[in-house]
Amino acid sequence: MGEFFEPWMSVNDDRLKGTNGSSEGEIGQVMDWVGITLSAKQMQQLKKPGIGIALVSDCVIEMPVVWPSTPFAPLFETTVFSRELGARKPDAHLYERAMKSLGVTQSDCLFVADGGSNELKGARELGIAAYFLDDQSADLSTVMRVDVHE
Repeated sequence: MGEFFEPWMSVNDDRLKGTNGSSEGEIGQVMDWVGITLSAKQMQQLKKPGIGIALVSDCVIEMPVVWPSTPFAPLFETTVFSRELGARKPDAHLYERAMKSLGVTQSDCLFVADGGSNELKGARELGIAAYFLDDQSADLSTVMRVDVHE
C-alpha cells in the first residue's frame, strides 16, 4: 500500500481525536518519518495551461476549514472533500463532482493516489486512468506505478 499509508494510519486515532495538533503538522510528521518531500514548488510544476488539478479527499471535519490557508490550496482548481458530500471514496459522486468542477470527462482524467479506501478501483470503475503513487526511490525513478490493483 505504500510506505506513507501505514504511518499515516498509525496517527489516525489521534487525528480523529484532535490530540496531535494541526493537520499540517500531522501530515508533515508522517512525511518526515518516511522521507517524502513534496513542496508547493514541485506541485506548481504540474500546473500547465489546459491542465486542471483537483483534490479528492476523505477527510475529517477541520480539513475543509484549514485547506484554504495551506500552501497547496492555490495549486488546485477545485477540491472535493468527503465531509462536504457525506460520502467516502470510492463513491462515484466524489470523482464525478471533481470532473464536473473541472469541466472534463473520464477520458480526460488521470487519478493519482496512495491507494487507500479502494480509491484507485473506484476511479477505474468510472473509466478514469488510475495511477498508484508509490514510495519514492532516492532517484525518484519509481514514483508511480500503473494499474496497481488493491
